[in-house]
Amino acid sequence: MYNDSWLKSFFNSGFYEKYWGWELEKEDPAQIAESVLKLLDAESGHILDWCGGWGRISLHFAKRGFKVSILDFTPEYLYRARESFKQNGLALDTIFADCRETPPHIQADYAVCLFNSLGFMDDKEQVKALVSLNQALKPGARVVMDVMNLLFLAPDIKRPFEAKRPDGCISRQTNSFDFITNTMHSYFEIIDDWGNVRDRKEFYQRLYTPADLKALLEAAGFKVDNIFGGFNKEKITFDTPKLVIVARK
Repeated sequence: MYNDSWLKSFFNSGFYEKYWGWELEKEDPAQIAESVLKLLDAESGHILDWCGGWGRISLHFAKRGFKVSILDFTPEYLYRARESFKQNGLALDTIFADCRETPPHIQADYAVCLFNSLGFMDDKEQVKALVSLNQALKPGARVVMDVMNLLFLAPDIKRPFEAKRPDGCISRQTNSFDFITNTMHSYFEIIDDWGNVRDRKEFYQRLYTPADLKALLEAAGFKVDNIFGGFNKEKITFDTPKLVIVARK
């Protein structure tokens, strides 16, 4: 777990499209973008989409007139982002880099890290990555990040989860949990109508409580303004699946 070989092979495997792509279609990326901009209190400027993948949310920042940079270490995602922005007649700066080595010259006005992109490293490496992000932002730059809420997930972590996919197959997730590191270890499987496993992926992610998330950002030099239970400033409860942190350099 938490090694560079697994990390890069996992994100280059097409995991999100295979296992969560059909769930993403239920979301409205334009609406999420609007909510994030409100949290950033942003009207114009340069937004760094950190670990931004193919830019499904930041495309809508660009449509609003923001300068957008996407940093990711998955070449396929950056290629898709460039094609998507190009098709929409929008400019995009792509940065092929490990998030632990965010180029300091970027000096963005804002940064976002969306769709549960934290927690794939141990805390020491995650802080290192966040420090490099801090150094790539202008003084006073605001940041919005979201993660899964451990307090919401805890009661169901040990229960297998199954869902019917649009292609007729079953997505199955089984988990175990490391209580020392608050790390969820999962097996994701796609099972066809005959019970055959068509694909299987192993998954590790550190989960956070609000206090954990706040401590992580502060260890990297950020000042935390607030933590919500969603992008629309929902109150955090045991029933809110997501934590959304608003911080500044």
